[in-house]
Amino acid sequence: MHLSIATVLGMADLFNRGLRDFDALCDEDHTKFAFLMGELMNTVFVTHEEIEAGILDRSDMRRNHEGMRPLLSSPGGRSWWARYRSA
Repeated sequence: MHLSIATVLGMADLFNRGLRDFDALCDEDHTKFAFLMGELMNTVFVTHEEIEAGILDRSDMRRNHEGMRPLLSSPGGRSWWARYRSA
């Protein structure tokens, strides 16, 4: 997933536009951005499960939180989270 943002033409632009204003995206870009953010959040959830299972150290979760905080604090990230947090 991270690789697609870095290598797929236009994906980094879409990601940045989504972080700025999720609600302004067209339907197709809205869906793409939602999937990108969902995959990033899934990484956090999997890390949490692996910590609970004793596979990873708690410091791994701190690194995930530090990486996600700016994304979820962005205007588009907050809008995405408000819409999908209970999905």
